[in-house]
Amino acid sequence: MSSTAPSDVSSESPNGLSTPKPDIALGLAHTSFTPMQRTVLMMLQDDCRVLSEPHQAQIGLRFPFLVIESKGGAAGGNMIGAQNQAAVGGACALNILGDLQCVVKRITSHPGYVQRNQETPTREQGEEENAPVILFSVTTEGPLHEIWVHYRVGEAYHMTCHRAWRTTRREDAREFVQALAKIVEWGREGFRESIINSLRQIEDAVLGGVLTRLDEILAMS
Repeated sequence: MSSTAPSDVSSESPNGLSTPKPDIALGLAHTSFTPMQRTVLMMLQDDCRVLSEPHQAQIGLRFPFLVIESKGGAAGGNMIGAQNQAAVGGACALNILGDLQCVVKRITSHPGYVQRNQETPTREQGEEENAPVILFSVTTEGPLHEIWVHYRVGEAYHMTCHRAWRTTRREDAREFVQALAKIVEWGREGFRESIINSLRQIEDAVLGGVLTRLDEILAMS
């Protein structure tokens, strides 16, 4: 099977997968946002517009950017099962980001929206805004560890294997930990900043009085 084959997450499929419950998920802490941003996130969550906190029992983790699925040993299962679960978890995490982007796009296109920061974006900022949305997952079976990249092309969900390591080898173990550390650092910096930038645009709508008509704006197709 191609590593970039679309992930089938349809509940109507006879082989459909259940709601993802990753063994481990890393995301952004609810407390890392400003009071205004937390209010906006909770409002969007309650309105089922952006489910940035994907857990049924809220634990203060928003916008997961890394999911880990482990199989083998006492956990049972195999790598294929871990990959399937990671595919669903990654697709759901991508949906969260897509929903946020949709809300921001609709709000900022409203005639009453005014951006507080009128600075001309730099070339680097423009490139970042046009950069593809990606997330990560780790799948393991015993000593075999894989890192996957999740992304969308149009309406299709894809996941591509970045690399696999066998952690019984010292060099592989070291390289895997280094790769994992880079993902976590990216989550703390680049990923978090992209989320903050989106929330700032919604903040502008709040301060401009546009958000008082949020339901009307979001209902626009």
